[in-house]
Amino acid sequence: MTSWERLHLNNVFQTVCALESVVLRSFGPEGGHVLFTRDTGQALLTRNGTRILKALQLQHPVARMVVECVCKHSAATGDGSKTFVLLLASLLRTIQATTTCGEAGRALAERLLLFARQEFHHVIVGLLRLYGGTLVWWDDFVTPDTQESVQTLLVSFFSTRLSQVHSDFISDVTWKWIHGWSFTNTGPVPSLRFLNDHFSALHTTLAGFPVGATRLIEGQVIHRDFSTPCILMNQRLVKAVTVTSPLLSNTMDTGDVFAVGDIGGASIVHYGAWMERSLRCVIANLQTLGVRVILSAVTQPPALLSAATQAGMCVVECISDHELSLFTHLTGTLPVTDCWKVEPQQHIALLSFCRPLQLGAHRYVHVSPRGSEEVVTSSSCSLLICAPGEGQTDQYANAFRDAVRMLLTASTNASESCLQTNSPFSSPDSEAALEPGWLVTGGGTFEFILSCSLLQNAANVAHADVARLVAKAVLVVPRHILGPRHFLETQSRVASFLAKHSHGTSLAQSEQSLQDPKVNIHGCKTISESDVGVESVSCKYQLLLAVLQCLTGVLRVDTMLWTHIVSQPDASCEDDED
Repeated sequence: MTSWERLHLNNVFQTVCALESVVLRSFGPEGGHVLFTRDTGQALLTRNGTRILKALQLQHPVARMVVECVCKHSAATGDGSKTFVLLLASLLRTIQATTTCGEAGRALAERLLLFARQEFHHVIVGLLRLYGGTLVWWDDFVTPDTQESVQTLLVSFFSTRLSQVHSDFISDVTWKWIHGWSFTNTGPVPSLRFLNDHFSALHTTLAGFPVGATRLIEGQVIHRDFSTPCILMNQRLVKAVTVTSPLLSNTMDTGDVFAVGDIGGASIVHYGAWMERSLRCVIANLQTLGVRVILSAVTQPPALLSAATQAGMCVVECISDHELSLFTHLTGTLPVTDCWKVEPQQHIALLSFCRPLQLGAHRYVHVSPRGSEEVVTSSSCSLLICAPGEGQTDQYANAFRDAVRMLLTASTNASESCLQTNSPFSSPDSEAALEPGWLVTGGGTFEFILSCSLLQNAANVAHADVARLVAKAVLVVPRHILGPRHFLETQSRVASFLAKHSHGTSLAQSEQSLQDPKVNIHGCKTISESDVGVESVSCKYQLLLAVLQCLTGVLRVDTMLWTHIVSQPDASCEDDED
């Protein structure tokens, strides 16, 4: 029999607060790693908020709903999972202090989301005019300022995910890897999308080695071994083809026979012998075209492997779809569908080399495709991610992947469908759109100036109570980063600065600016520059909208129905590696 339970605002608040208490253990510059032990004895040590939440294996429907929202946001932007939970708990805490009625709470959440869609864009654009920096991306060459700007953002990101001892090193490797895959005559967005789409085929994890052994490997690593002896160790400019099915389909059993010829003069042919002769003809045809390597997504017949070995041709079987897709994309070729119709321009790829690669106890195939003109493949490379344990290699791989997603979010325009040109937060000379690449110093600076701006202009908007509620709720982030004492000092400094420069005076014209986070913003010598770092404004903007959408969705639920059906986890919450 199905049972049901009325869901009250306090129930939602207590559930989210339980999640908040978990993620707070690893939040901020002083946050530590969380250790989970599975029933199998396997240990998980991580600071990744998404992985921490998924490791809880929650059963409560509201908790699962919140974690699903966090997973979807993290999968899209690569960042903000712990801040997501903190902001959601803070908003619920503020709403509960305002009203205890579930219906009133739902109405207030709807107004919060509407306010965010109508006003947040202008609030943030106005703040950028006053404070913030621009992330300058590369074009056809790299300037020192560009590299420093991107690496500063990466160091800030990795310091919240990994050990701060390795954040500088990992950010340097990431920068070189991203720049190595830059596309010609385009900005960073196509390159970052390419890396995000093909990440599973562009990295290799290796446990049992120190993190400092992480490095870049030229070309592509195919995570399979040769099925035939490789005799191409020192050969350059190797030709290869890809196939996604057996070169000749097995329509009959090897011992079967069939008749060939007219009815009166038909001869009996053994199918196995016919297959061997046909495969030798296929190999001879490929050999005539200069093909030396066959990359296959499936297992090929033993007769083909034998014929390929005799012809001095290398065969690699059971290559994953991700790796084969990357290879064909880089070489600009198509898989062979008809072994008797191989077109050199369409099907034959040119490789700088093809050789075995020994990594620890594993042996892989290492190739260097000669790519199409749109990709700069002279410096393109794969990631070799090393760590002492398997769980740590997965953690570092997830951090690399999320860094790409974060940079992609930071370099993409933040669009909004409901823009109000007459917003009290906008100014006559403010920008029409939130330009990509804007950065702001970390340590809660964004939340401080957002809160102060909302409070200063709350009297001029229709939803003044909503603006004040958001202004109070967002301060949970710097409060946990700085601690009570430094939080109050910094809040006073930011409020004083904004009060003096609220009439359009830019930072360049100000006698005192907030550009030095250690002196002018935080005023605390105990907070190092690496702790403060920088953050992407686009990521912050999308995080706020995602939290408010989750808040509205959670508060719309007023009844829980309990059934005996075991629900399956959402696929969007699964790691690529899982």
